[in-house]
Amino acid sequence: MVRVRGHWRRTPSGGRTWVRPYTRGTAAVAGGGLVIIIAVLIFALWPRSSAPTDPPAQAMTTAPATPPAAESRSSQPSEPVRLANGLRGHRERAGLTTAEAGRRAGLPASRITGMENGTILPTTSQIDTLSRVYGLTIDQWSELLILRLSIP
Repeated sequence: MVRVRGHWRRTPSGGRTWVRPYTRGTAAVAGGGLVIIIAVLIFALWPRSSAPTDPPAQAMTTAPATPPAAESRSSQPSEPVRLANGLRGHRERAGLTTAEAGRRAGLPASRITGMENGTILPTTSQIDTLSRVYGLTIDQWSELLILRLSIP
């Protein structure tokens, strides 16, 4: 809370008006604190989901099975890694350096390197541009695009 002294204030018309003393911050502190308390209570008391938290008794008697998709997926690299490796492989097959690929695509070489290392996620338009620079077929382009769109 800040106590503001009375003072003269210039009006838009060029005149002067007296502003009475007042305390700044009381309403904001009280209202803001109340809003935070209400938000915390709502978050704490809000039901998480409508599904029951305990599994049915029948499910407890059977051993959980690992889905076949999860087993096969664990041996394959993730989508970002596959996308990065695909971009690097296509660039190398085109015989381009990162600097030359970046110059042709209108991107910095550091961005190309980041995409190939998996530290930078390329946009779909960047994938489209790089596909043209690398001379990819429609199948290769669509594979890269599908990989990119599968990454959130």
